[in-house]
Amino acid sequence: MIQELYQVGILAESEFCEDLDFMAVPDIQEECPAAKSEQELREYFKNLSIKRKITHAVIHCAATQPTASVSSILNYWKNTLKWQNPGYHILIGTSGFTVLSDFNNVTNGAIGYNACGVHFSYIGGIDSSGKPKDTRTELQKHLLKVCLEEIRRLIPNIKVIGHNEVAAKACPSFKVKEAYPEFWTGK
Repeated sequence: MIQELYQVGILAESEFCEDLDFMAVPDIQEECPAAKSEQELREYFKNLSIKRKITHAVIHCAATQPTASVSSILNYWKNTLKWQNPGYHILIGTSGFTVLSDFNNVTNGAIGYNACGVHFSYIGGIDSSGKPKDTRTELQKHLLKVCLEEIRRLIPNIKVIGHNEVAAKACPSFKVKEAYPEFWTGK
């Protein structure tokens, strides 16, 4: 069913790059509940029932300052890019994570890898001048690793890649192969 919707354009991939020209919208109150602990993240994965075929886990950065809010990112996608779907399934901030979309939904993470992918991102990824920089905190590094452990448990043959491996961009502002060698598979 998802593949059919994809082919007729209802769930078409965005023509926009989600990590270029990001302008965070200030002073928006957070609307998305965030969870904080590894235990909550593992519990989320434990309760998943994945019905669509997922072959890839793609790692991203939001291409924002580490202080960007989940709401500002969602606002940018909805109001600037006019996306109907979020860019990622799980977004990891400096103090926890937010589930933005059920894994059975297609997101706008990486052109060519949306229908078959699950997308994990951390908030940050650029320095104060807007240049790519790995800004992950220790918590963000750890929660990304937990996402990879859990998705590998659910889908043992899943391919784990960075967005920069399938698109000409810096996202996630680090090399997944070096940061998570035990999970990286290449495209």
